[in-house]
Amino acid sequence: MTAIGVVSAGTWKVQRAMCAVVRLFLGVFFGLRAVNVPKLEGPYILAPNHTSFLDPMLVQLLVPRHVSFMMDGTLYHHPMFCWFYRFWRVIPLSSSAKAVGAMKDCLKAVKRGGLVGIFPEGHIASDGVLQEGMAGVGSLMQRARVPVIPVAILGAYDVLPRRAGFPRCGRIMVVFGEPIEPEAKKDADRKEASKLLSERVMVEIKALQERYAGAR
Repeated sequence: MTAIGVVSAGTWKVQRAMCAVVRLFLGVFFGLRAVNVPKLEGPYILAPNHTSFLDPMLVQLLVPRHVSFMMDGTLYHHPMFCWFYRFWRVIPLSSSAKAVGAMKDCLKAVKRGGLVGIFPEGHIASDGVLQEGMAGVGSLMQRARVPVIPVAILGAYDVLPRRAGFPRCGRIMVVFGEPIEPEAKKDADRKEASKLLSERVMVEIKALQERYAGAR
């Protein structure tokens, strides 16, 4: 079995072909475009805002490497889509007991040099407004000890908000920020460092949103 956070060359070839088709479709119908896509050599954590079920797909379509996203365990086990999530090496986050295992999986993925996608808000914002970052996510990013890239997704809420049955007209842009390096801290200071890292990521996402708000 392929390790968590890693896919074989053959699997990535299939995934990349799928991404090319979907990206073309979204580019034609929703003007999907990316700004400042980094080279992403080595392990990173991608930290996007979250307003739509489209968000993980949007980030993956625009990044030239496989991304392992964390997602709600209930959605992960959906009978129609669980095969796809397994194929894409999604990391399920279920009960609080299993959350520890999911976080360990994330850490293993970055230690293997992989890319992991984590939504700092922890859930989809039902009103499309940026929420505060969750303390647990900040702790995970701090423990991973790899650069965190804030990602601002603009327009996904307009196209497909959480409770919408069908996509709406709109234009989508995904903006990648500059990497943020977690600071080395002793155990006694790690909680505060995690909080500050989470807050900084959210500040950077908000700044990107404001900077590119009229660019779509």
